[in-house]
Parts: sequence; structure tokens; C-alpha cells
Amino acid sequence: MVKRKFLAMLMVAAVLITTSIGSSMNVQATENDVNADPVTTFENSEQEEIEIPTVEVPEITYNAEGNEKCEQTFFFEGIQTLDMNDEEDNTDPNNAVEILNGEKKTNSLLTDEFRWYHFTIQQLSKLTIYLEMDDTIDADLYLLSLNADSGELSIIGNSLNEGTGVDEAIAGKIEAGTYFIAVSGYEGSGNFSLGLYTSTRDVDYEFNDSLSTATEVSGVFDLNGTCGVIDSPYDVDFYKLTLSEASAVRFELKYTSDKYAVYYYTGNAMYAIKDDLYALDEGTHYFVVLSTDGSYSATRGYTLYIHNIAPVSTDETARFYAVCDRANIVFQFNGDRTNFYVNGNEIDFSYSYKRSSSSVDYDISLRRTSNFNVCLLQTEGTSLPLEYQQVIPDAVHVLNSSFSGIKDKYVLTLSVFDWSTPCYWIHVRGTGSSSDMTYWKDLNMANLYIDPDTGKVIDIEWYNYFYENLNYRLTFTRPYTMKYYYPYWNGEEPKGGDD
Repeated sequence: MVKRKFLAMLMVAAVLITTSIGSSMNVQATENDVNADPVTTFENSEQEEIEIPTVEVPEITYNAEGNEKCEQTFFFEGIQTLDMNDEEDNTDPNNAVEILNGEKKTNSLLTDEFRWYHFTIQQLSKLTIYLEMDDTIDADLYLLSLNADSGELSIIGNSLNEGTGVDEAIAGKIEAGTYFIAVSGYEGSGNFSLGLYTSTRDVDYEFNDSLSTATEVSGVFDLNGTCGVIDSPYDVDFYKLTLSEASAVRFELKYTSDKYAVYYYTGNAMYAIKDDLYALDEGTHYFVVLSTDGSYSATRGYTLYIHNIAPVSTDETARFYAVCDRANIVFQFNGDRTNFYVNGNEIDFSYSYKRSSSSVDYDISLRRTSNFNVCLLQTEGTSLPLEYQQVIPDAVHVLNSSFSGIKDKYVLTLSVFDWSTPCYWIHVRGTGSSSDMTYWKDLNMANLYIDPDTGKVIDIEWYNYFYENLNYRLTFTRPYTMKYYYPYWNGEEPKGGDD
């Protein structure tokens, strides 16, 4: 009986390229308090608490070398007679049996015996030939091209794995032409199954079935995505993402079948990507798309989206996130609510505007006081009197600010407070004819605009003396939704406040 193996086998080179890949960090929302246990999971195979199903990586090889290669020269006289012969008699290339795309041929084989098959390619294509066999036989696999003028068959590929029952595979790109497949009995006897698979839809991305041939992906938000095809039961598509700094990356796989999946590849195992947002370390990361049940299609593909949203901090305690993909903003904080980051930059909450003229003195400052904090939970913002209500972290598109000079920029907006000690004061003193410009307030809260590129406060949306009392104008929108990876309102969408 022909040996059967798990159809979603990963076909990689015999000698794997070893790379130093940092642990990936999967962020998940929960319904617990923000100070509960961290909601991120480091996907490291050494951590026992991980409950992500893995697929082990068998060392299946293409074009393997091991057994002694056949050096015979083969000829045939006329392909028009090939389909008229019984398959049992195909021990000579002149009696080769046609094998079609997606077809499997089974037969028996003896030591030093050949079985011959032929096929025709009409255009540049991805090719996969896979040979399975009984445990009683060591068979080798050859791919030969036809010289139509001389009738000579030249070996252009082979798979010569040593050992009985060890599968053979040949794969890669192939030009239009007529080709022959030879299954050779190297040792022992038994049955085999030969499968042929070709496709043209993803030929621009192939051959990407191994670590060394992985398709480079940009990691930038791309509405078109990267298209691929699982064109055989043995096909696995590798993708490579290189990050210059630790970043939040989102994955999305679109296909009509739910049997296709994305896996994170670590070098000796694969981790299923169960949630779509990951914080990845600086460096090169590999991902694979495969079919979990052996289903495939040479014509119907999938689209893989890998979005590099923004840099993130490598502070391992800052494991709570709020993310706006389209604004390319990632906000992070730790469970103690002492460390805050935007796009990997530590947030500097200090702000100072001081200016004096002959008639008006301005002293507007914000500082981080002893009980200073950020409004992170919706209940913190909506339980206040209306004039003091705050918002949880959000992304704002500043169209124009005549005071700060900001134009067409996405910023992080945060509400900050210290209900025990004023943290924000607005001291404006006007004299003479400008005495009506005097405004003197020590406030316990403020709504800030944070520059995601620096982590610094670049404007104060409320209370802003210049927008409220002078002719300065601020126009902004909230065009994109912020997604929260921490429990901000019992796991539901925020209600009330400024939203």
C-alpha cells in the first residue's frame, strides 16, 4: 500500500537557513480590569502557557540529492503513439503515459526499472511533481525535457532521497514545452503514486515554497494585498517581512475557503496566527500560507495582507494597546499606568507656552504631577460633570490649526488628569487696554494632541485659551476607528463623552 502523509507538509530545503528571529507578541482584548494580568502572549516555544496549535515542519526536500544519479541517455521516436499504450507497459519513454494537471498515477516498480510519463506546458508555469511510495521501495524521480529535433531527453531536475518509503519532489518554474517524468526503482520493489500539479496564476510570486525563496512583502498598508495560489496539496507559500524597528503588524487572509491559514514560522515549527495584530521585534520574520486539509486550486487564489501599522516600544511591561491602522498610530501603556508610548516613543507630557508683550503676558504650562494619569477607561471620562468629561485614547486628523501650525496630520489625542493637584495652568495677564484678555485658571485636566513621531505634546485641544478666546481656529476630524486591546468599557464600544 502506498504510504500517505499529512497533506499540508511544509516543503523546505534540506539545509535550513538559520535566522535569529525575536519572539512575536500577540495582543488580545479581555473583559477584565486594566490592571489585570497582561493581555499579551509572547509566542515562544519555550513558554509552556502558550496554547497556540503548531504544525511541525517535516524535512521534505525538492530536487534532493543522495542516491547515485542516473547517467543514461534516453530517446523517443514519436509522441503520437504514447497514449495508445497500456499504462502497465510504460517502462520505455516511447510508451510514456500522459499525466494531466491535478492527476495522480499509481503503478508498481522493481529495482532498476523505469516508469515513464509525459505532459505539455503551454506557457510559463509553476510546476510541482510529487512521488509517494511504499515503505518497501526506494524510488527516484527525474524530470526530462524533450529536444523535438533530435528526440533526445535531457535530465533537467531530479529528486534522489535515500531510504525506502521516503517521498520525492521536484518543483519550480517551467517554460512552455513537452516534458517527461521518469520514476526509477533504486532499491527494493513496491507501489508508488505520482502527482502532477501546474498553475499560471501565481507565477509572478513563485517559486516561494521554501525559506530561501520567500516572497518579500513591503509591510506597508496596501489595499491590493499580495495574491497567491495554493496550487497543490503540498504547496506552502513563504513570505518574508523585514522590520527596521519593532512594529505592530496586522495580518489578513482573504479566500473563499476557510481551510487556508497563515502561520508564523520560527525555523523549526509554525504558530497559527489566531488573532490579526502582532507586535514583532526588529529583524526578519517569516510567514507561510498553507491549506490545513490538503485542498487546493490552481485557478482560485488568496490575498494576503500584511500591514506594518507603526513602530512599537520594546518595553515588555507596556502590553496594553490601542491601535488605529489607517492613521498609523499605536498607543501603549503598562498595567501600572506609569509608562505611556505612541509609535514607540515615550510620551512626554510636559508643555509650556510663555510669551510676553507690552500688554499681555502668557504663561501656559502642563506638568506631570504626583497623581497625574491618563483617561484610559470610558467610566473615568463619562462619570465627570459635563464640562470636565474626557475621552479615551483616540486618533484625530488635524486639518488645520492656526495656533500651532499643524496641517494635515494624524495625532494621538489623550485626556489627562490629576484630581488632587492642578496639573495644567493657564495664566494670562492683560494690562491697560488689554486687561479684558486676562484669564487665570489652574485646572485638573486637559485634552492633549500628541505627535506620534516624537511623543511630545504639540497642542492642547481643551482648554485652549487661543481657540476659545481669540481668533485662532482648529479644524479636525475623527475619520478612522481606534481599536482597543484592553477592557475599556466591559468589552463594548465606548459610550458618552466626546465620542
